[in-house]
Amino acid sequence: MRIKGYAPDNKQDFILLNIRRFMKTETELTEAQKRFFDSIDKLISNGAMIFFAMENQSARSTCMARPRTRRTWEICILASEEDTDELYEIGVIDSAIEWAAANLAESVFFSFEKYEKQRQAICDRLGMKIQTENRYQEITELIVGIFHQEIIAAMIVNHSFSEYEYSEWQKDHNPDDVKIIHQLLVHPNYRRRGVASEMIQHVISNAQRTGKTKVQMDIPKEDDAAKQVVQNLDFRFISTLTLSSGEKGVEEYELFELETTKK
Repeated sequence: MRIKGYAPDNKQDFILLNIRRFMKTETELTEAQKRFFDSIDKLISNGAMIFFAMENQSARSTCMARPRTRRTWEICILASEEDTDELYEIGVIDSAIEWAAANLAESVFFSFEKYEKQRQAICDRLGMKIQTENRYQEITELIVGIFHQEIIAAMIVNHSFSEYEYSEWQKDHNPDDVKIIHQLLVHPNYRRRGVASEMIQHVISNAQRTGKTKVQMDIPKEDDAAKQVVQNLDFRFISTLTLSSGEKGVEEYELFELETTKK
């Protein structure tokens, strides 16, 4: 076994290994997954690196390291051929963490659960911290909607989210000036009754009261109902972003933003 870093002639190896991984649970690639494959060169140009465990001339395992903030990196997209020895996977994980450390990362998080002890040992050797949460590591609020003592809605609200680092949101971005809504969920029995709108308006009011200039929200691309709600509240569409989603691979989200008035 030998470990090698990404080169253009390995791009197809990375894609094929991940297609096989996705096809274990799906019948065809999603548009988000296709977009992710199209974005590989851009990710590499932004500092990410993909590693391969090679046996002769064949790639057996692959893993990606990608920056999320200047000091926090994600170790993700672990994929292998069937019946691959775990040493191949641990080898690419080790190389991915070392790449993050070499690029001055102070902490990493993982989008997969395998090899917890081995990952910890590698990070200890390199003096790296492991963040136990990935996507919502900076949670500040969990807000719930209650009706007749029953929770009928919930959402996560914070002011920063490292996965948006390369999105249009991050232009002139100051975390102190924004509130970001994630994962707004409404109980099926209470949908289409204005609950989502009321939850979002609660965040808007709080943002205005505390001097925030923007409220932002990420919405799964296929959720037309949620997009209609925010557009009715004068949010504007900013961009589409492909985000990693743990063992599922990737999902496609649309990013919306509302300008508020500072008091």
